[in-house]
Amino acid sequence: MAAVTEQKRKPGWMSIPGGPKEPNVQEFRTKFSALVDEKKKAFEELKAIRAEFDAARGESGDKNDAEKAARDALRSKISKIDAERKKERETRRQTDERIKGSATSAARSRTSSKSSATKSVPSTPSRRLTPPSTW
Repeated sequence: MAAVTEQKRKPGWMSIPGGPKEPNVQEFRTKFSALVDEKKKAFEELKAIRAEFDAARGESGDKNDAEKAARDALRSKISKIDAERKKERETRRQTDERIKGSATSAARSRTSSKSSATKSVPSTPSRRLTPPSTW
């Protein structure tokens, strides 16, 4: 026996008498491509009109080129400053790691010297590495 298939039901807004028809994709695409072409033409006309107004005002590409060059110079300065700051952060991080490493090794040497029979004076750094505890 063949399986009975139900007919595909139309959505409610299409089943109303006098309602809209089922959408036709091909018609939509042709209308849409025509509108896209109109839009492109309008933007080309707008570009030409703006060029005319800029020429009438005496503005040329030289001014825009000068502004662009100034922007590029500022961007390069900012990128150099960022690179320098990155280097400074890296050196600070390395210095902090070195200080922490020497502080932990000094603490280890102090604890090992206390446990040994002969007491030796641990070497003290030439400058203070940590702030006073009263701060």
